[in-house]
Amino acid sequence: MHQGALYLAARAEYRLVSDLLTRCGYDPATGARLLLLAARSAALCTWISGALGEEVRAERYALAAIRAASAAGAPRHTAAYLSLLSLRHLRRGDPRDALSLLRASRTADPRPTHRLAVIQHTRHARALARLGEHAAALRALDHAERALAGTSPTWDAQADPTGSYVNDEFLTLARGQTWLRLGEPARALSCYHSVLTDGTPPSQPPSPHAAARLRPVVEAQLATGDIDAATAAVRAAADRAGTLPPGLARWFRHRLTPHAAHPGTRELLDQLADRPAPYWRTGPD
Repeated sequence: MHQGALYLAARAEYRLVSDLLTRCGYDPATGARLLLLAARSAALCTWISGALGEEVRAERYALAAIRAASAAGAPRHTAAYLSLLSLRHLRRGDPRDALSLLRASRTADPRPTHRLAVIQHTRHARALARLGEHAAALRALDHAERALAGTSPTWDAQADPTGSYVNDEFLTLARGQTWLRLGEPARALSCYHSVLTDGTPPSQPPSPHAAARLRPVVEAQLATGDIDAATAAVRAAADRAGTLPPGLARWFRHRLTPHAAHPGTRELLDQLADRPAPYWRTGPD
């Protein structure tokens, strides 16, 4: 399913469960189950919105997931969704806010699973890197590597509501993003091989998620001065998405605009500016 359609489905589920919570009577056990379902739906909306480049909307849903999980009395889910919100601040915001959210995540669940620990440590590393804390950022990556070694090969959705994607590739990409924030884009690019080759099966539909994965690649290429590679990566992102959603198009356009004088970049910028509103953005959100 294309992620635009998936977003509409997840948003409809979230609204339905929210309506049940506000309009219907239920016993405490049923209420807790409904709240966790609302949290899961909101977290899914967070993930899809981020893939579509809609960071403000993603943060709003992440906050809703935290509130619902906390109201359900589910500390493990609350910790996972606090960590999810920290990612929004790493992508758009103050890294100190991300660190504060990660501390809150650890307070909510002082003994996280190995998968959640990997997520927390890698995001901690990225935040520290943005603050210029070179040694501390690398130590956080070492902690993540040790936590990854303890993960089970099978994913338990109840234990790790946001940890399905934690694996060796996840850690490698986190290393790349940390090196990028530490000002070493060439080392970052050495971690992005899987993103550049794109192992998405041909049978799957175009995906904004596959396109969004190229954002740090484009940043690193621009930082190394390889404008041709960066423009090629943006065109690859458009191919992977089918049609770049407006949020992602804005992100790529913002990064390429300082290089508008480079041959071939102006035409691409014009293409990125011509983004009609997609079907999943119709109506109130």
